[in-house]
Amino acid sequence: MDRRGRQAGMMAETRNSLRQRVSLVAAAVVLAVAAGAAHAGSLGLRIHLNAQATVRAAQVTLGDVADLSGPQAGAFAGLVVGRLDQVGDHTCIKLSDIGPQLVAQGANQAFLTLAGYAQCRVTRVVAPAPVGVPAAGTAQANPEGVVEISGASAGGAAPAPAALGPVTLRELVLRKIEQIAGMSRAHLQITFSPADEQALSAAAGADAIEIRPQTNVVPGRVPMVIRRIGATSVSRPIWVTADVARTVEAAVATRQICRGEIFTQDAVALKQVALNTPGTPVTDMASLIGQVCRSTIAPGTVILSDIVQPPLLIKRGELVTVRCVAGNLVVTTVARAQQDGAMGEVIRATNEKSRESFEMRVTGPRQGLMLAGTGK
Repeated sequence: MDRRGRQAGMMAETRNSLRQRVSLVAAAVVLAVAAGAAHAGSLGLRIHLNAQATVRAAQVTLGDVADLSGPQAGAFAGLVVGRLDQVGDHTCIKLSDIGPQLVAQGANQAFLTLAGYAQCRVTRVVAPAPVGVPAAGTAQANPEGVVEISGASAGGAAPAPAALGPVTLRELVLRKIEQIAGMSRAHLQITFSPADEQALSAAAGADAIEIRPQTNVVPGRVPMVIRRIGATSVSRPIWVTADVARTVEAAVATRQICRGEIFTQDAVALKQVALNTPGTPVTDMASLIGQVCRSTIAPGTVILSDIVQPPLLIKRGELVTVRCVAGNLVVTTVARAQQDGAMGEVIRATNEKSRESFEMRVTGPRQGLMLAGTGK
């Protein structure tokens, strides 16, 4: 082989060697990336900041304001990120401030994911007084929103009798609803879907149970998210919805009542009802009779205070007698009402002679008292 042939062979051998080295390096990179991903999965921590939160203790923890996931979630859920010394105080926890605090406590920034809202508005509310073992139908205090179960009832109370069996998630949710409603379950009707009943039948066990209602309006539909918090992890959320109705004795329409009709004894009756919508039911029949219905309602409808109004004593366009008081002197005149008015309401009227407009207070049927200094 001549010299030119030997040089060509050497160059080919060099190219093959370089290809082998590049392949080895690429394989090493792939393995390193895979190892890094596995390492990140074992150490990762994801923080999703909520828009708002309420606390009952002075200290605001990361678990109060954010949803944590990943193997390290349990270790950082109790990190204090703020403080509210007085009930009614509020503060804003910023997402940008959480990362440095986590890193300062030993979290690996490379495996940290921050998501959610830019800030969370936190308000401190009144904490319920501690109670012992709840009797049937008694709300259980849960000042931190987390129930500790370890041979004792929620809140660290004395152990329940063995005959009662293990505490279930359903029982803890019922206690939370009682707390929101401010009344015993004896005065509530609480139902769940079959799927939710199955999920809630599980025993609470030794974990701490976090129950976060998504609304504080009762009665009505109350969505809740439930998590088990262990020593080193937080479980995936369990979503359930309770349909809550409040049992109350209230006025109910016994027949159709039309808009503008006056409530009479034959049109309403006091009955025991389950109220499943927000609102204040009328419970005093004496205060209802003689009032006016603001909208047409069907038989069996619970009478709420917002559909009741006092009867009109003056209608727009009517001529009314108006008394004007000046010192000890009373002057009576006739005016035309520009608005409808019930007893005690202030409406505008126009003097028939001078065409001056003024305000007057309704004192009776087609009767009013001119308010000083309101004439124009």
